[in-house]
This record gives sequence, C-alpha cells and structure tokens, in this order.
Amino acid sequence: MSQARHKTVIFSAPEDVPPPPAKAELMVSGLSLITYTSLHLKRDALTAALCAGKINQDEGPNSYLVKLADHHNLHYSELVSAGKLPSEIAFVAHAQPDDLQQSIVWIDDEYALLVIPWVFATANRNDALGSLRLSHPLNLDELLEVVKLITSQAVCQKVARAAVAALCDLSILKPDDIVETRPMNTLPAVQIWDLDGSPREALPFDGISESRRFCWEISTLLAHATDHVTFDGLWRRRSRDQVFTDVAMGYTVLGDHMVFVNPSCCLEISHLPIDLRARSEYRMRYYGYDSSSIFVWTIANLRLTVSESLERRYRTLMENLIEKRTITADRNVNISKSQLRHSASLVELQHFRHFMREVRNRIFDEEICDLRRSDEAVGRAAKEMDRVIQLASELSRARDQVVQSNSNTLLAALAAGLAIGGIPELVEQVDVWIAQRNWWKVGLAALLAAAIIATILKIWRGRR
Repeated sequence: MSQARHKTVIFSAPEDVPPPPAKAELMVSGLSLITYTSLHLKRDALTAALCAGKINQDEGPNSYLVKLADHHNLHYSELVSAGKLPSEIAFVAHAQPDDLQQSIVWIDDEYALLVIPWVFATANRNDALGSLRLSHPLNLDELLEVVKLITSQAVCQKVARAAVAALCDLSILKPDDIVETRPMNTLPAVQIWDLDGSPREALPFDGISESRRFCWEISTLLAHATDHVTFDGLWRRRSRDQVFTDVAMGYTVLGDHMVFVNPSCCLEISHLPIDLRARSEYRMRYYGYDSSSIFVWTIANLRLTVSESLERRYRTLMENLIEKRTITADRNVNISKSQLRHSASLVELQHFRHFMREVRNRIFDEEICDLRRSDEAVGRAAKEMDRVIQLASELSRARDQVVQSNSNTLLAALAAGLAIGGIPELVEQVDVWIAQRNWWKVGLAALLAAAIIATILKIWRGRR
C-alpha cells in the first residue's frame, strides 16, 4: 500500500518549520493518556469470565469492533474499575482523586493487554467527560510532568498491581490465573481533545494550520521519553530537523484533527465541541478515547507484547529441554499443540490489518509495523518456536530409540529363558505383547523366564 496517499503534508522541508515559541501557546483542558499492561494468564481464564457474563464487550454501531470485518478473534471489553488514581498523579495534575478504569483486549486468552485510559478534563465541560478533574488547563511543562510521571516505571507497576487486584475483586480473574504482569510504560498513546485556554478561535481544530502552529509542542510530546525534554525542560533547544522529522506528515480524514506517530508514541490532537456527536461521546465513555488511530495503536501493542512474550517463553522452554535432555511423549504432544495455537495467534496479529474495514486504518497499522519492525519481532518468536519443536522432536526420537533398545534387550533375555525352558513358541507371543504394550503378560513371561534361568543357574552352581 502507498502510505503517502493517505498522509497529509504539514511541512515540506525543515526550513518551513517556524522558530521555537518564546512561550508555549498550547493549553490543554481535556486529554486521554492511554497506558498499557501486558498479562500472561492461565489458558481459558478470560474465556470463562466472558462466557459467565463477567466481561462485557459491545459490538454495536458505535464500538471499535464494528470497524473490523467478520471472523476476527479480537475481544475488547467495556471499561471496568482499575483502582484509585495514585495520589502523586492527583498532586502533579492538580486533579480530583477518582477511580481509574481499564479495558481488557486479547485474541489468544493466554496473552492479554490491559488498556488504562487516564481521562483528564477541566470542570467547564457539561458532558461529564473525564473522571479526573483538572483545576485549570495544563500548559506544556505541566503536561510533560504528568506524562513523565504516569509513564514512569514505578507508577506503571503500582497501577498494574491495582488493576489486576481490581479484576480479581470483580471475579473476572483469580489470583492464581496470573502468570506474569508487565507494564508497557514506554508505549503510551495521547489524545488531546480540548484546547480551551489556548489563544485560538472557538472553532474545530484546523488540522494543517494548527499543527504548524503547535508543531514544537506536538514534537515535544512525541519525544516525551527524551531526558533533555522531560527532565531538563530544554525542548526549545531541539533542532528544526528534529521537529520536522516528528511533524512533517500527519494523518487526518476531515481536517478537524491530526495524528502523528513514532515507534514509541501515538498522538492525536483535536478540539471536541461541548456538544459532542453521539458516537464521540459513546467512545469517550466506554473506551476513554475517541480515536480510530489509538485503537489501531492498541492492536499494535497487543501484537508486540504477544511476540515478545512468546519469544521469551519458548527460549526458556528451549533452555529447559537442553538442561533435562529428555522429554515424555505427553509433553511433546502438549508442546506441539501449544505451538500450533501460538503460531496461529502470531499469524493473525501479524496480518490483522486485513480485518480492518477502512483503508486509512490498514495504512496506519502498516506504518506502525514499519516503524517498529514488527515483522522482525514476530519472526524472532516464530524462530524460537521452530527451534523448540525441532529439539523436542529429536529428544522424542532419542527416547523412542532407548525404549526400543530396552525392549529388544528384554525380548532377547526372555527368548533365552523361554528357549532354555523348552517353550520356544512363547518367544514370538512375547514380541506381540510388547508391541501391544500388554505389560502384565510380558511381566508373567519375564517371571517365568527368570524362574527357569534361576533354576538352571542353581543346578549349574550345585554341580560345580
């Protein structure tokens, strides 16, 4: 696909980027900051909760699942409690403490993604959007401080523990269902959806013009993980080339918003009116954001965490097989079954864009994959799975050879005993019993042969 046909040009060259503003003009009165946590769960735990009605997912005309073609296997739950807002976030954002919420997203229910939208809004909105109430619009430095704290490892781990505990309190999961929890603190999404407080006319967002105007602020937010930006406040010292790299091209449909993306952040900027469209209000309430691009970004994060988790899992399994140097037939079968299921999940995630109805979303997913080199991550996981299957097969063949060798030795001993005892016709019958795994008859024959050989040895020794 041609990504260029679906992009909007903001700047044609670095020279088009204006000089940095003496003072940041962007003021934010409403935003959704989405963070993610990866879960490795016992198989069928989420499926059981879904079938029991403990998880609800909407597939109506305003849901994100309606953007997908039939026969996809993606599950995206409605929002449920994720625990309380950490006090340090309430202090930095000057926000009223309230509950956080989360959705659960998965394809193979062994590997799920917790999607936690931090929805901030000032009290001037009459639509009750934003569970976290801001006392005033945030300037860029305040917004950076909030993003830095929310995406910090310490806060993400704290929130992940609270989110998992909330799922257990709701009986969606049991504590022993959780195998591993990993916060994905470096891959947030940001939707700025209320620009009240910014020096601008009260009109819908002008995608190209206002992206140019706020280009330094947008570029700074995309580079939120850079130390010089988040810790030193030196965002005005970045070069025009850096701003151009971040903001030269964007994605939009009607020109009333603009989406920018790099390997570690997806940012959409717009200005939702007080009187929201029903679809926008629905998605803000039931997902915490109103952005198809962030929905695609969420699927990309699920793809990444499944790929990395399976790579780690099968590498550990490989090390375990090498250490033990043996494998039972049942375990070999179970490994093969798991590999088939995990391989199918990887293939579906790798090509999930083909389930997306809209070309723009397929193009956007393709760009995320190119930026992250997602095919390489999927390839590494697949390679680890293939190595495990090959080693397990070799160990299984070696075990079969040992069993066959032992069977041949046993048959030879029995044959000798029975031949000595004058019962040669029983030798062929013992061979049949071994093939049939009729071990109690083989055992009786072995006792008979042992008794015969022991008697002969006793007589032989007595004669000596």
